Amino acid sequence: MPEEQNFQGELWTGQCITILNKIGWKQRGTSNFDIPCSKKSMHGKNGGKRKNDHGIDILFNYNDPYYNENKGIIIEAKRRKWSGINTSEIQKWVKQLLKNLECSETADKIQKYGFDSSNTGLLMIWCHESNKYDKIKMQKYLTGIELKNKRSPYKIYVASNDKILKWCSLIQFIEKEKQKDSVHEFKFLYPSDYFMDEESSSLVKNNTLNLIHMFSKYIFAKSTETVEKFNISQKINITHIFIDEEPNLEELNFMYELIKMYQLEDAEKIMIHFYGEKHDYRGYIEDFIRRINSEYNSLDGVDREIFSHYITLLSDIPTNYSEV
Repeated sequence: MPEEQNFQGELWTGQCITILNKIGWKQRGTSNFDIPCSKKSMHGKNGGKRKNDHGIDILFNYNDPYYNENKGIIIEAKRRKWSGINTSEIQKWVKQLLKNLECSETADKIQKYGFDSSNTGLLMIWCHESNKYDKIKMQKYLTGIELKNKRSPYKIYVASNDKILKWCSLIQFIEKEKQKDSVHEFKFLYPSDYFMDEESSSLVKNNTLNLIHMFSKYIFAKSTETVEKFNISQKINITHIFIDEEPNLEELNFMYELIKMYQLEDAEKIMIHFYGEKHDYRGYIEDFIRRINSEYNSLDGVDREIFSHYITLLSDIPTNYSEV
């Protein structure tokens, strides 16, 4: 029924808003608003001029420390059955989002916020038939997307069930950490060698998770926690590394090189977080943990230990993630 489809679409839009709010982004304006088409000849069908406005699902922004920019992000939210998701449909949605981005550059409803850039879009696709969702097929669908080159650079990110659920799992873990009386701070880290500004500090802490990290193999964070040692309360620093990759020995060694390169060893505890139980890789992980701790113990005056942790991987969007 159309009414039910509309409700479910609004529900998914609300859930997208909640997810992005929880990682530090800020929604601008209301959801589901229109902007005029400024490229009617280019955006029309069959050689004709476009008559309709462009529909924007959600508009967000965040301050990106990598570029020292206030980024505007246009979100396109799609909720479908698995049979309704394929290369053709995704390409249609991506083209729709690209047109929105092109016309956002002259749209008063977007430009009034004074973003430093608004050339980035995020397509969030949710298959509500989780038992039918196929991650491998989704990746094949995405590799089949074809777009023409544009004079102006536009960036479009696409997230579907597996990536979105990892974001929700990460959010759930961080929220539980922040609820502990012993935890005093939890912030994401941005290593300096990616920075555009050479004068940027060596390590920037931020409450916001940016798009680059959301789609990368590794997310870095820092927290401080009060612990009891010899009946004395003291604060310790904790480095967190969230790894979105199959943790074979080669990948674990690469991750350790990143820890050293970014000087993330300046903490009493280093926590390596994996999504899910990773039963097939437990042997690699335990051997790696023992080896690194043995290296730390051989260093004079170093009070440091590395741990593994397995984040509960959610199978669905939390029921309270709705703005409807």
